[in-house]
Amino acid sequence: ESLANQSYPNIEVILVDDNADDLKRELDDNKATEMSHYLEHKEAIEKLEELYQQDNIVCISGMGGMGKSVLAKSYIKSLMDQKKIDTVSYNSCPSTIQQAISMIPFEDVNDTFFLDDNNSTNSNCDIISILFNKKLALLKTLSSDTILVFDGLNRLDYDGLNILSQLKCKVLITTRYHFEDYPELRMEEIISPEIQKSIFLQCYEDFSETPEDMEYIEKIIKFIGNHVLTVKLIALYLNTSGVSPKEFYENLLINNSGVLITDEKINYKNNYKNKYK
Repeated sequence: ESLANQSYPNIEVILVDDNADDLKRELDDNKATEMSHYLEHKEAIEKLEELYQQDNIVCISGMGGMGKSVLAKSYIKSLMDQKKIDTVSYNSCPSTIQQAISMIPFEDVNDTFFLDDNNSTNSNCDIISILFNKKLALLKTLSSDTILVFDGLNRLDYDGLNILSQLKCKVLITTRYHFEDYPELRMEEIISPEIQKSIFLQCYEDFSETPEDMEYIEKIIKFIGNHVLTVKLIALYLNTSGVSPKEFYENLLINNSGVLITDEKINYKNNYKNKYK
């Protein structure tokens, strides 16, 4: 799907799969991505730009739930705002680079001709290979005004990265893996306790700004580490449960397991469990 956007009329955004709908929504609404609300993304974006001085491929890595995809979208929007690119191709959760490239739509390649059973006697693997070769040849003609985004490449596809290294355009990959020999920005390097606190307070509407609340919010963050999604979920849980940061933290320390998840709802152990049934 090619996205025509009123905010960026001169930039073509190609959404390769349906999972990229959130990017379309964010650009349609002309809103900053979620990451820009709480991540010092300016610093992270500057680091990404520095990494692109080393290679045309840059990886954003880290465990699930740390905000890799959101940072990638923040970077894309930054490039669009600065008019540094004219084309974005966004592919979510590709199984392999070869398959992802074969799915990128080009006006010069009629995918339906090859995919139509009446016009082809080739197997699916042969069709992917044909489309891949045709589209790779076209990708090699593109310049750094284009960025290809492969969001969620969670396999060690070194063959695919070697193919992408032949291109002149920018390539941005989010992954849970560490790819040796390719520039990498690790999420744990940019998620500081202050950023975690900002995330928490964005989601915790009942924050009273008392010294005690802040003390225990900081203790919760230190206990959890730098996992963005967990911080957000705890803050949202405190909003709906009526549990104070102090109560939550003390339960974390009871037996280092904290939350007991049942089939129907979340309860707390020991002397808090009856309160939230």
